[in-house]
Amino acid sequence: MNDTTQTDNYDAYDVKTDIQSNTPLAPQRAHLQLAIEGMTCQACASRIEKVLNKKPSVYEVSVNFAGETANVDYDPTQTTPEQVTEWVNKTGFVANLQAADSLFAKTDEDTATQYPWRLIGLWICLVPFLIGMAGMLVGQGMAWMPPIWIQFILATIVQFGFALPFYKSAWRRLKVVLPIWMC
Repeated sequence: MNDTTQTDNYDAYDVKTDIQSNTPLAPQRAHLQLAIEGMTCQACASRIEKVLNKKPSVYEVSVNFAGETANVDYDPTQTTPEQVTEWVNKTGFVANLQAADSLFAKTDEDTATQYPWRLIGLWICLVPFLIGMAGMLVGQGMAWMPPIWIQFILATIVQFGFALPFYKSAWRRLKVVLPIWMC
């Protein structure tokens, strides 16, 4: 540090000021966009924000659960983008660096050909139960409900087929959090 600067502590990061005029010099800021996989709820996004906001080299974090993205402002002299992605990965999620202009790179043609197969499968498994419940509404009791073995097969397909990505994500996060609880 030379004679013309000193360090003051503002908002958990260091700001260098000029001693003669006592005006803060602009801190170096870099912006980073991350694509985050594995978030299942808003609490996941809040957890990532909380972890990154505790780092002294990170100025501001905004995680969007619906868009599965994170915008991070950080000090490039103290950390690297790879280190930021490593911090996110340690929380149990998968973070990938994303170019600033590629956030909305997908066109309507790209998304128009992607069918929501899991959602369609869930609706197909749901239809027999809806018919059975309609029978209960009209006073037929359980007469319209499918046999118990069909109910078991459909519930197994939903639980261990369509919900498998949710369980994989939960297991990955549990492996990260469990050692913290064991202390």
